Amino acid sequence: NGTTGGLVRLLHDMGDNDPVTDWGDLSYDGLTPTTDTTYVKQGSTAMKCGVDADKHGNDAAWWGTISGADYDLSDCSSDWIYFWVYFPTLDYLQASGTCFHFWIGTDNSNRIKFYWTKTELSVGWNLLKAHLSNPDAIEGTVTWSSIKQLWWGVNESVGNTTDFSIYVDDLKVWRVSHQGEFDDLMRWVGKTDLKFYKDTSRYINVESMDLKNHTWIIGNSKAKATLALYCPDPFWYTDDETTEGTWTVSASPDSNQVVNLGNIDVFPVIEITAAADLSAGIELKNETDGDALFSYTDSSFTTGKKLTVDCVDGSVDLDGTNTYRFLEGQFIRLLSGRNTLTYTGGDCSIVIKHRDRWL
Repeated sequence: NGTTGGLVRLLHDMGDNDPVTDWGDLSYDGLTPTTDTTYVKQGSTAMKCGVDADKHGNDAAWWGTISGADYDLSDCSSDWIYFWVYFPTLDYLQASGTCFHFWIGTDNSNRIKFYWTKTELSVGWNLLKAHLSNPDAIEGTVTWSSIKQLWWGVNESVGNTTDFSIYVDDLKVWRVSHQGEFDDLMRWVGKTDLKFYKDTSRYINVESMDLKNHTWIIGNSKAKATLALYCPDPFWYTDDETTEGTWTVSASPDSNQVVNLGNIDVFPVIEITAAADLSAGIELKNETDGDALFSYTDSSFTTGKKLTVDCVDGSVDLDGTNTYRFLEGQFIRLLSGRNTLTYTGGDCSIVIKHRDRWL
């Protein structure tokens, strides 16, 4: 009889898990509700409420809970009730005034009522909602911790002699108190520069997401939805950046090995700090990658200056100043596995940073 959690509480699913025998006809022209598999909005069944126009002749039909209803809605008294109603036709409903009712309460003396006119309904499925703190009528005082009465009713057109049926599916409470959490979720989905983790150490970059076509999980209070991800970068990255130990160069040329543990090439960030005047120029080559190299010649590259070559972003700066124009050749990449780098130039120290990645 209803599950609690998240934004929505499902009170009754009309036959998928909660039995239709919880409901009965309440005299007048209403017939005992039955399970229906033709007119279904959620899941595989709905509840058929038949009207026998000659049964009582009072131009009204009522259905309500006769067993199983005992809901604690003490935390929902300011929220909304939602349910689906299918009308194959509106021809036999009262033309003016109230033609459809929903009542909820503790007993026959303590309940609130909601009304709909014919102009507010349409042929087919209608999603009807009732704000529990703003009913159309109030009788007595509802004890929200003990809701035992739920009623539906239709007013027929005066003198109607034609039998017909309506169909009801999925009675839910929408938790208005969680609206802020729902808004936060939508803002989160709309963010950019997100990371989705494959495990605790690898992630993929997500530029944007789109939340679409949600459906209710029948018999529970949850929903499922399709979340479309736009990932222009197809690689998985390690969460921790690898910083190689400082490579100190005191003779030229000098070689060092750098290992890329991923299964795809990566582009490093290379920091070269001058221990001598390097204005005559330097060169860095990856012998493992077909001797791919870059050279840098800048009269300002003197002792103590640090050159940063960001092979990821394709930028070059000397002590924070853009000096891209002095770079020749290509940005170095590290192939999967062990790479042999060779430096030619004056004394310096080199730090290489990279982030392993995988296909």
